[in-house]
Parts: sequence; C-alpha cells; structure tokens
Amino acid sequence: MREERFRVLSQLRPWLLKRAQRLCYGRSDAEDLVQDVLAKYLDTFKDDQPLNEQSSMAWLATALKNAFISNIRKQSVHLKAEPDPALTVTLGLVPPDPDTAPFSTTVTDQELEQAMGSLSQKQREVFEASARGLRYAEIARELGLREGTVAKRIFDARRRLRAKLLELKGLEALPGGREE
Repeated sequence: MREERFRVLSQLRPWLLKRAQRLCYGRSDAEDLVQDVLAKYLDTFKDDQPLNEQSSMAWLATALKNAFISNIRKQSVHLKAEPDPALTVTLGLVPPDPDTAPFSTTVTDQELEQAMGSLSQKQREVFEASARGLRYAEIARELGLREGTVAKRIFDARRRLRAKLLELKGLEALPGGREE
C-alpha cells in the first residue's frame, strides 16, 4: 500500500508542480509549496487508507491553493510588522531618510549609458534581456545558456552597474545605507 501511494504521488508531482508554478513566481517557491503539500498529504492519509487517484488529485489541488494563500497571508503579516527599534540600534542600522530621493531617481540617462558601457558584452546582453522583462529560463533558452549562468551574469551586471553609478556620483555607498 505504501509503495502504491508513493508511486501515485510521484506521478502526480509534475502535475502539482505545474499548478504551483502558475501560482508562484519562481520555480524554487513552487517546489517548496509542492513539497509542503505532499508532506501534509502523507501526514493526513495513513498507509492503511485506500488510495483513490481522483480524490487525491482534488485534495492536493485544494491543499496547494490553501497553502499558497496561507503563505501570502504570512508574508503580508511580516510586511506589516513594525521594525524593532532596539534591534535597529543594536545592529547599528540607520533607517532611511524618507525625505531623501531614492538613488535610482537621481541617475541621468547619460550616467546610465556610461555605466552600461562598463559591462562586458555577455553581461550586457543578459541584463538587457532581463530589462525587457524576460525570465531567467526564457533568457537561458534564447541565448543557449544555463539558468544559473544567466542569474550569475545578471547579479554581476547589477553589482558592476551599482559600483559604476556610485563612482560617477562620487559616493562610496548609497545615501542612508540603503540597498536598491
């Protein structure tokens, strides 16, 4: 009975993962959600209970949707939470000045163009594809790269752009200690 349950769940996993990916932005979030739902399924339905594939699919789909909604609610609670002032002081963090304009709004087109010129050709093509709104997987397919390579090049491009823009502005760090 246990082997049958795992066989059915392994067959349903790709279907469940597709549903989760439609709900979540990233594949890793979708995989985490599926893992949580499958674990809950195994906890809820014991080995001695008969297995019905149709009712299992319905249960899994409902549990997936409910788990996704619960995760969003938890995130919303965390976003609404007030920061602990004692923690801010202890860690030496300086809250951003609300009157200071975000760094990104102070960059001119000429400065951005100059900073873009500091990117390598590989970084530039991946960064521009990302700026067009393509996801990592789409960029990887388009350029014949692995997703990890795309992610690394975008990370490096952002870091280089930030450093070059700070240099052009004559700053060592963003105002107020912010990361943007």
